Amino acid sequence: MAKTALDTSRQWELIYTSHGNQFLTNEDTDQFYDDRPALAYLRANALPAQGGERLVIPVNHGGGSGGIGTYTRGAQFGLVDRDPITAAKYPWAYYKGTVVIDAIEEHEAGGPGARLNLVSIKIKDTIEALMDKISEDLLATTQATDGVIPLDDLIPTDPTTGTVGTINRATASNSWWRSQADNTGTVMASAGTDAIRTLYNDCTVKGRQPEVLLMGQTIHEKFEDLIEGSFSFQAAPGHGDSRKGGLGFGGGIGYKNARAMWDEDMAANLSTDMFFLNNKGVMLVEHKGMAFKLHPFENLLPSGLHARGAIVTWWGNAVAKEPRLCGRLGTIS
Repeated sequence: MAKTALDTSRQWELIYTSHGNQFLTNEDTDQFYDDRPALAYLRANALPAQGGERLVIPVNHGGGSGGIGTYTRGAQFGLVDRDPITAAKYPWAYYKGTVVIDAIEEHEAGGPGARLNLVSIKIKDTIEALMDKISEDLLATTQATDGVIPLDDLIPTDPTTGTVGTINRATASNSWWRSQADNTGTVMASAGTDAIRTLYNDCTVKGRQPEVLLMGQTIHEKFEDLIEGSFSFQAAPGHGDSRKGGLGFGGGIGYKNARAMWDEDMAANLSTDMFFLNNKGVMLVEHKGMAFKLHPFENLLPSGLHARGAIVTWWGNAVAKEPRLCGRLGTIS
């Protein structure tokens, strides 16, 4: 009996690709990263980008007071070039995951419906694994090879050292490029309220306030102990709050307008720290066409594998744009 068109190899690769893209369109992919709070927060308001050798982020550092002042009728004055704009430049980070469905899996799956369900499961698993990797790299203490820049570098314990985005924080005239920091060793039970209030206010610039207090589980539990019976703290806004990107974590606690959350991907060396985040200060940049993009399935037989395969890609990076809006309370006990 002659094979039908549905049985031909190329036809199934097209079907898998079409079904996979439809699955990603219909699926609520937000739920994929709800259990990765830091990544969810940053992705909720990610800055879209196109191509280019580097990610170039325009930065307004202020042009000083030159050319600003009062004048009277008939006064003459010279024009002053204030030049308040510079640019931070970051490399792209390229991530990939593979989706492979071998011939035996296809055979054992049975009919077309079961095969397409297998495709959905495999695609979702790949995206979950990719998100795990990006989240772990984001909350690491050492930047992964060619990976995203971790928060540890963007919001360091000593913001007067190092270069980020090709701008040297150690240069005195670049003090505007520094995040806030308190690494004196806060004892949460006795000094936590004062330390959090001060750093929160330090990160507040012209009405823009921290949106998230990010920490590990141990410090979050100390934070919970601190807030019991305190009017300085509150039940934080949950799902639908646009400033938090409508994260859907539901309920929760916080300080003033900032939601408190803990992330299990926080590296051990960051487990005693609390990050004060504002998405205008530190953000995620994603390539518009490569944010968990499913590429077409191909026949892998020419490579010696009796299977069909595809890749999922994510291109982007974590960057600083106005780091003074963010801060870090370190060495908490």
